Amino acid sequence: MTQSDIATKSVQPAYDVSIIIPVFNRAAFTLRCLQTLAQNSDGPSYEVIIVDNASTDGTAALLAGLGGDVTVISNQHNLGFAKACNQGAQAARSGNLLFLNNDTEPQAGWLPPLLEVLARERRAAVVGARLIYPHGNRVQHAGVAFRPNGAPYHIFQGLDAEHPVVNTPERFQAVTGACLLIRAEAFFAAGMFDEAFVNGFEDIDLCLKVGRMGWTIHYEPRGKVLHHEGISPGRKAHDVPNMLLFMERWAGVVEPDENRHYAKLGLRLSYNDDFTRCTIHHLLDPSRTRTISLDQGGRADERPGV
Repeated sequence: MTQSDIATKSVQPAYDVSIIIPVFNRAAFTLRCLQTLAQNSDGPSYEVIIVDNASTDGTAALLAGLGGDVTVISNQHNLGFAKACNQGAQAARSGNLLFLNNDTEPQAGWLPPLLEVLARERRAAVVGARLIYPHGNRVQHAGVAFRPNGAPYHIFQGLDAEHPVVNTPERFQAVTGACLLIRAEAFFAAGMFDEAFVNGFEDIDLCLKVGRMGWTIHYEPRGKVLHHEGISPGRKAHDVPNMLLFMERWAGVVEPDENRHYAKLGLRLSYNDDFTRCTIHHLLDPSRTRTISLDQGGRADERPGV
């Protein structure tokens, strides 16, 4: 089957959206994801495609008992997030693909607003959701921003989930793949998820490729999803090589944009030469300006704006 065959197949409008869920163990999380998906996805027609990456717990038995518009793809080995998502996309029967982590819990009314963005914006290709930690009502994802050295991160992570800045639709260069809606046309034209990345950065890489093709990437806060974040075993094992590959490809190409977003909170960020420390400038109250430490991935020990 050629890529053009795959693309033709994937845009047949049998459903409004194909929801693709890659899984590896953690059957209880998968069950909860499917339960909340069924409870809270009224309106659009959808199919569910689950790609099991050779789980060794009770996942196979759980999936064997599913009915309805559910397709299960069972791999003999763990092929990783990117490959599993690509397999699911190739089996999809919709012009819209929604990649969803199995450690998420979609909330009431989450799906229609995401699809509305694609229906309303002709050049929109990708839509990300407002992801919230399951405890404390804090933001896990409200868009991805880029530091001056090109390093991506979840901006506003840790902010109160009801803060106006994370409840306003916005354009970004990238959003997370934990809940990512994309036109099938754009997904296949961009070459799908790059399988050179191992469980990390493939979502950001995809968004940047799609953006360079002239499409736009959006954040829609009405798409509310709880996210337990990173519960799969070994989820962070490849962070360093993934970051190196990403930076080799995109550093100097991607637009640093964090201060455009932080300006909405009256903040501006600056860095020392090796990006190990960040100074948060409070534009309206300079007495609150402070400096924080960053790790090798550019993540802060303390979240700006929280």
